[in-house]
Amino acid sequence: MRGVGEVAFMNNSISGLIILIGIFLSSWEFGVAMIIGSLVSLMTAKFFKLNDHLISNGIYGYNAVAL
Repeated sequence: MRGVGEVAFMNNSISGLIILIGIFLSSWEFGVAMIIGSLVSLMTAKFFKLNDHLISNGIYGYNAVAL
C-alpha cells in the first residue's frame, strides 16, 4: 500500500489504502489495475534484487500506480 500512498507523496500504508478505496469507489476497473500494476512492479523489483529499502518504501510500486 505504500506504493499507492506515494502517488500523493505519503509514505504511509493507511494513506495508500484510503486512496485505493477512493479509486475503487470511483471505478473498480482502475482499482484492479492499480493493484495489478503495483504487484507486478514489486515482484519485478524483487526478481531483479533491487534495493530492499526502496522496495519497502513503495518507490517501485509508485511508478506502476501513477497512471
